Amino acid sequence: MTNLRVRSGSPGYNTYLKFTVTGLTGTVVRARIRLFAYDGGPSAGAMHTVSNDDGGGTPWTESTLTWNNAPAIGGNPLSTVGTVGNNEWAEWDVTSAVSGNGTFSFGLQNNSTNSVNYQSKEASGDRPVLVVDTVGGNTPPPPSPSPTASRTATAVPTLTLTSSPTATATASVTRTRTPTPTVTGTPPTNTPSPTGPTPTNTRTPTAAASATATRTGTPTPVPLWISRNEIQALPTSGTPWANVINTANSYEGSPTVCNQDSPNNVMVLAKALAYVRTGNQTFRTRVRDNVMNVIGTENGSTCRSLALGRKLAAYVISAELVGLTSSEETTFRNWLTSLRTRRLNGDNRSLVECHEERPNNWGTMCGGSRAAASAYLGDRTDLDRTAQVFKGYLGDRSSYAGFSYGSDQSWHADPNALRGINPQGSVKQGVNIDGVLPDDMRRGGSFRTGCPVYTGYPWEALQGVMVQAEILHRQGYNAWGWENQAERRAVQYLKNLYDQCGGNWYGDTDDEFTPWMINHVYGTSFPTASPVHMGKIMGWTDWTHDRATRPRQ
Repeated sequence: MTNLRVRSGSPGYNTYLKFTVTGLTGTVVRARIRLFAYDGGPSAGAMHTVSNDDGGGTPWTESTLTWNNAPAIGGNPLSTVGTVGNNEWAEWDVTSAVSGNGTFSFGLQNNSTNSVNYQSKEASGDRPVLVVDTVGGNTPPPPSPSPTASRTATAVPTLTLTSSPTATATASVTRTRTPTPTVTGTPPTNTPSPTGPTPTNTRTPTAAASATATRTGTPTPVPLWISRNEIQALPTSGTPWANVINTANSYEGSPTVCNQDSPNNVMVLAKALAYVRTGNQTFRTRVRDNVMNVIGTENGSTCRSLALGRKLAAYVISAELVGLTSSEETTFRNWLTSLRTRRLNGDNRSLVECHEERPNNWGTMCGGSRAAASAYLGDRTDLDRTAQVFKGYLGDRSSYAGFSYGSDQSWHADPNALRGINPQGSVKQGVNIDGVLPDDMRRGGSFRTGCPVYTGYPWEALQGVMVQAEILHRQGYNAWGWENQAERRAVQYLKNLYDQCGGNWYGDTDDEFTPWMINHVYGTSFPTASPVHMGKIMGWTDWTHDRATRPRQ
């Protein structure tokens, strides 16, 4: 049988899973079961621990278990997952049931008459997996030094039992896109304190880097965007701080990842920054409320991947800065895990697909939020993939070249080798197009030798580029140096265009955070504004990324 099924009602279907864990020598810090739903529904199910033996006291196997002798499923579930879409992973935290090596059995049932079908161990791919994270012990380390080790347990017989006398088997659906793969890693440890800033979230990446987007140095637990210590050293006087604290004290509206023009995400980030700097618990409470209430807002009929890309990153960074409670953390992580590959109703595209298909403002925004989510989850395999795609966008076609470009390719330096940012030294008809974002410039019109028709899309694309680059940089990738500092070259092109043509070519108000980032990274002196207006995906960089008050590390 290639499927596992859960359904309440008559007939009802329960799924049983048994895993054997071997080779662990450290202390288990987290364990979760991941199942791939090729046919989703409103209730992915509640995961329970059950006996390794059947009703007769004999260890159950796939061939001997029946509805009548199956171990009872009851009591409080280990964890529960709500809606799961088609071709999405669902994940249950089972840490309390997995203590180390041994055999562990689980029962899954849901509370909906709508069936959910998962891939079983007999499927050709996306099989059930138990991921166990450990710390300490003598487990062989990953390629880069790290104090942690992990093991992924292999599933042993898994099956679905039905209350109907007729067995049901459903063929698996062929998928055209590959979801985020199962990976292992050490999760964040959140221990909120009753007063003052919460302790640092601990993340230790464990997987090897892509050959085309390698990391440098020793992986260490690093914050996504800025550390608490760095924030606590920033000034509490001056225009930038006044902008942050005044916004933090303002009503932020409703959280959403569906409204692409909502400022709520960046306003919540202001509250997170203010909490870390002042220790005011009111700010932390508001951040946690917004982070938890944003879950599910992606389900609207008009939600598009662009909106999710613009909005998600700031919520993720805010959650990390303030620290969530244990139950909030589980819920938030489960949501992030599935959200990355969930296709949204408005454009039938997921965050990952948007990043890997769109070489423009859509893809860069989606890449920024993908990087934030995967870094928060400690998903090093997906971070490696994110870095590989980003490096390809910056111009390294040997790293990635799977984008779908618009039909007007006149802004590209080489029409036979399309890139997200033109290579260093690019010239066309005597015009310097080094650093041009071709798929965004075309939105104003085709290439011409005089001043082009204005479009704000290149600057919006750079907002997502800034977030991708900084998060990947802090995770150990040379994202600011790839392709001869492609990010700096892109800003330099637009500044040159402004000097030549005037107008808005140096960006709109919501792009003001970008020059601060570029100057902070490269030590350049591009013109800046303060206080910065909120961007679509980020903001407050005149306070967080000013070299005068926070030198580049």
